[in-house]
Amino acid sequence: MKRKSYLRRIVPLFLSALLGLSAHTAAQSAPAAAEATAPAGFCLDSDGTLVHVGSGARFPHMLAGFTRVAEQGYDPSGQYVSVEYRSPVHGSTIVARISLVHIEQMSAKEHYTIMKWLARSYFDESTPLSEGPVVLPDMPKDAVWRGRFRGSREGVPFEFSLTTVDLGYWGARVATAYPEADQGEAEQRLDTLITGLRALAPSAQRK
Repeated sequence: MKRKSYLRRIVPLFLSALLGLSAHTAAQSAPAAAEATAPAGFCLDSDGTLVHVGSGARFPHMLAGFTRVAEQGYDPSGQYVSVEYRSPVHGSTIVARISLVHIEQMSAKEHYTIMKWLARSYFDESTPLSEGPVVLPDMPKDAVWRGRFRGSREGVPFEFSLTTVDLGYWGARVATAYPEADQGEAEQRLDTLITGLRALAPSAQRK
């Protein structure tokens, strides 16, 4: 896999996806389970579960207190897709955009290092708070890497994070944003969401 040339191709797409974390029309924010068709790279089960064809990863309409609100395929082959989940928190919203991309032979830390500047560019005057491995149940050591940041947008203070997950043939990343005051609860719920999604993913595939 020529990962450098592929990453050059997906970087602009990742930026446009991240910039859409809080900008959705009413039609896009409608429950994804109600959609009659699925975008490139996905199919829909009869119960509304969204299935990524390439990896077999499953994205239920409701999971761990989050609701699936949007999905998109950026590559006709289905090798770069994203799904957005949202959850209410104290009158505001936790937004989690999950992307799956084929970047074989890249660690979670390498994936994070390459993409973190894009996550930071979405907010004004972003400052790093922490970064390093995350230990989650049933996940290999160093398979999950996360950076947390503080910033603002239109004068409103936010915290946001970028979490990358090594799934072997597939890499996943989760870009999140939430009100600064809700950091502790948001991080716990994010870990629950990632653990739930990992449990619904098949064993890592290699070709």
